Amino acid sequence: MYKNGRVRATSKISQADLTDYQKNLLESFQIKANLVAPILKNYQLTGLLCAHECLKPRKWQKSEIDLFGQLAIQVGIALEQASLFDELQQAQKVLRLRDRAIAAASNAIFITDSHQSDNPIIFCNPAFETITGYSQEEVLGCNYRFLLGTDTNQTTVEQIRDAMRDSSEYQITVRSYRKDNTPFWYELTVSPVRDAFGRVTNFIGVLSDITLRKQAEEGFRQTKEVLQRQLLELITDVKEATHGDLTVRAKISSGEIGVVADFLNTIIDSFQRIVTQVKTAADSVNVAIGSNSSALQHLADEAITQVNEINHTLEEMDNMSVSIQTVAQGARLATQMIETTSDKAEATAKAMDFTLDTIWNLQQIIVETANRVKCVGETSQNISSLVSLMNQIDIQVNLLAVNTGVEAAWMGGNPIFIKLAEEISQLVTKSAEVTKEISQIFDNIQSQTKEVVKAIEQGTTQMVGGVKVVENAKLNLNQIIDVSREMNSRLELILTETVSQTKTSQTVVSSIKEVAIACERTAESSSIVSSSLQQTQQVALELQDSVGTFKTGEGELLNKAGQA
Repeated sequence: MYKNGRVRATSKISQADLTDYQKNLLESFQIKANLVAPILKNYQLTGLLCAHECLKPRKWQKSEIDLFGQLAIQVGIALEQASLFDELQQAQKVLRLRDRAIAAASNAIFITDSHQSDNPIIFCNPAFETITGYSQEEVLGCNYRFLLGTDTNQTTVEQIRDAMRDSSEYQITVRSYRKDNTPFWYELTVSPVRDAFGRVTNFIGVLSDITLRKQAEEGFRQTKEVLQRQLLELITDVKEATHGDLTVRAKISSGEIGVVADFLNTIIDSFQRIVTQVKTAADSVNVAIGSNSSALQHLADEAITQVNEINHTLEEMDNMSVSIQTVAQGARLATQMIETTSDKAEATAKAMDFTLDTIWNLQQIIVETANRVKCVGETSQNISSLVSLMNQIDIQVNLLAVNTGVEAAWMGGNPIFIKLAEEISQLVTKSAEVTKEISQIFDNIQSQTKEVVKAIEQGTTQMVGGVKVVENAKLNLNQIIDVSREMNSRLELILTETVSQTKTSQTVVSSIKEVAIACERTAESSSIVSSSLQQTQQVALELQDSVGTFKTGEGELLNKAGQA
């Protein structure tokens, strides 16, 4: 509603279509009725103009509402005018700054009006008068074609007309005349200015004075022509030097070409001296090579002979070194075998010591066993006494049984005594049988004990003999071990000496090889030197042929190296 410019009239706040917050806010200021009109600026809502009735509710009249709406419109117009005035001031400030910049510019600037006939100049800055010599009063109202002068190419003029007709930007370089008829060069750039609808209203021209640059270019061109002419003369003067005539000299003039000519003369003089020295050196080289070539060849042959002899010696040394290494290898293997044998002999000696200890222990065990067997024999004697005692007991028990039977018969045949007599008789019988068996066992023990004692005595005798044999074998084995150690020490000494001789022979072989290599290098160097001298002689001959074409001022050509 406000954006459309309508005014809102409220007769009674308490009955208005407002929120509770709005009503409470208005009532806190004791507002009973109000008018609200929009303030529009450029058709945009920027604010509200309010009129309040604080005494009582009020019925607003149409004239009051219309008047209040007009007031809001006038406020909006005033705000627009204030904004436009501020923008105008800013634009004027920018224009004044542009005017000062244009006035201070070093390039000439002018503006034309394309709406007027002949597109006259309507503005020019102070630099325009400085460059062209024409004042602002003389230029205003004139077409800028007067700046083209009479020397401008007609094609350039046609291009300018076409660009003006097409309203396009163009740039040209023109030679013209100032007001005092002094010539000057300038670079002209013309650009069209268009309005909001794209129509060309003006043209802006910028004129840059490039007279100094053109003068510098002209001076450079003239200097270049002079240098080219002098350089052509210099080339003509020294042209014959390219054909071997070292008597020519360049003409010395002023300027840079004169310095170059003097430098070329110095080079030709130096080259002339070099050619003469080269001829003399070539002659000397030919003589020296002729006298020393045979000696160098003989030296090369002798070096080759020495190399062959040294190679033969190297073969013999290699064979000797191989033999020494074979002996060393055999000594090393023998040492290893002796060490192995010695280790085994020592192990055998230890085993024999252990055997002797075992035999002695076994002998002690046998002695103890014999003693125990004797104790068993003695014990068996006790058993024999016990057997005799048991026989006597059996006889007495048997006699007791008989007496018991007699007493039982005498007592009238008491069955208990009769039974007791029978059991005693049975026990006596069994005891007799056991005693008989014990006697037989005793006899077997006695016979076996005697055999064991006899066998132990025989084994002890044999063991004593074996111990003596083992002790003799141990003594011989210790002698073998001592001999093996002596042989091992001597073989180690031989091996050490053999290794030392091997290293010495290898060192000698290495030294002889280095001598052989040095001799080979000497032979190769001698051959290379001989070949180089031959090549040098050939080069000297060719050099004499080459320098013979140079004319050194003596009135004749140099003799060739072959003729020398």
